[in-house]
Amino acid sequence: MFGWREWRGQSGLTVRTPRYRLVRWVSSFSSPEEITIELYDHDSDPREYVNISGRPEHAQTEQRLNALLDAWLRHEPAEIPTGPSG
Repeated sequence: MFGWREWRGQSGLTVRTPRYRLVRWVSSFSSPEEITIELYDHDSDPREYVNISGRPEHAQTEQRLNALLDAWLRHEPAEIPTGPSG
């Protein structure tokens, strides 16, 4: 699932799999635009208290979800993982 939202001067783009949610925040107040990434593991953190973005053990997942989000932005078909590691 993909989504978009504006909040407090930032645009948020998100991709959600059964296990993970990645959010890419782009600040409209910064020049050049400042990007903040959030990554949450809903198996261990369903309420999204702990941002695991930038942690080496989650780098591959973060890269994969960022690639899915980029494909969605280019209007390319993207297959959301549905398995347990999704």
